[in-house]
Amino acid sequence: MVAVAARTASIFAFLCALSLLVPALAFANEDASDEDEDDPWEDEDDSEDEDGPAEAPSEETKPAVNGTLGGFGLVGLHLGEALTASGGTGTWFDFGGGAEIGLASRRGRLAGRIRVAYYGVVDQDGGLRHNGVLSAGMSVQLLKDIERKFGVYVAVDMGVSPLVTELRVFVFADLGIGLRFRPVDRVEIFAETTAFFRFEKTMSVGPLVFLGARFRL
Repeated sequence: MVAVAARTASIFAFLCALSLLVPALAFANEDASDEDEDDPWEDEDDSEDEDGPAEAPSEETKPAVNGTLGGFGLVGLHLGEALTASGGTGTWFDFGGGAEIGLASRRGRLAGRIRVAYYGVVDQDGGLRHNGVLSAGMSVQLLKDIERKFGVYVAVDMGVSPLVTELRVFVFADLGIGLRFRPVDRVEIFAETTAFFRFEKTMSVGPLVFLGARFRL
């Protein structure tokens, strides 16, 4: 059991690092190229004028990287193993909710995110399994102008569920498309429809729908 927990923690730590490191490196390269192109001093004369040296621009530049905090609810179903003590295969109802932290670019299309959530699985006979899940993922905006109020993106997440009522661990991945709307500059409402793949003893699949909101720091 200790070995399984250690492997689970190692996999999740790697996914978290990857989901935030890759966007961060992309943002750093993007910022460096912008500085080279838009250097405010590149056309300035080196000599001083009558009133002394020129002053640096007083306007503060916006950060290239934005952190985000968000919350969401989810509903869906899966086809396959029951995942509860009742056992068997069939169609089962999923529900839950959670929170996320993210790292996004002010100008780029790539964003990373880490999610912590609760998944409940309900059997047809009324059995309920409680799952605490951890995931790390990325999203890519499909529209070029990411400052629009409306946006479309593709997202992928991978994670583990180390906290379950039967003390069984499963791994999962989801891939889907999302829509977002920004009613104000720092608030983003989103909806995602994903294909959800879960593996424990056998593979089970199904659709999940997420609805939530993010606040850009």
